[in-house]
Amino acid sequence: MSAYLGLFLTAFLAASLLPAYSELLFAGLLLRGYDPLALWAWASAGNTLGSALNWALARFMLRFES
Repeated sequence: MSAYLGLFLTAFLAASLLPAYSELLFAGLLLRGYDPLALWAWASAGNTLGSALNWALARFMLRFES
């Protein structure tokens, strides 16, 4: 379970403001024999929530637009 959570967090960071490479972790976990569908689901969830964070930050920053 910790591998899936690590992939989720890496994908979340990669989709947000911080640079990260979730594809490398994804490929490594695939090579170690983890379930591809579960990896895809966890990575997709992390990417989606990271994108939602970016959207929310942009909406918040619009308040300071001059």
